[in-house]
Amino acid sequence: MVQRWKEFWLREYRDPDDYPDMGVHPNAWILDELHQLIFGGDYYYAGMVSSYLDRLKAVDVITQDELNEFVEKIYGELEDMRKRLRLPEPKQNIIPLPQ
Repeated sequence: MVQRWKEFWLREYRDPDDYPDMGVHPNAWILDELHQLIFGGDYYYAGMVSSYLDRLKAVDVITQDELNEFVEKIYGELEDMRKRLRLPEPKQNIIPLPQ
């Protein structure tokens, strides 16, 4: 699912060199949108992936370690997307691990 979202959003990619006076990176919104689809946020109250993982954890289908491992893999997908969009590195890890 995350791979399909990445492919879909990469079609919206804009070359930053074509927007030198924009003030913000023209692709920053794409990473934000993908992050919110997964983990929730302003326009997606509960992320589509994180709410599913929370349910799996709540009924003991997965352990906390398995949950953390999966979230780390998703973070890797977001990091890959950030690089493909040519966005700068974040100052801090933007994805907190679930408790």
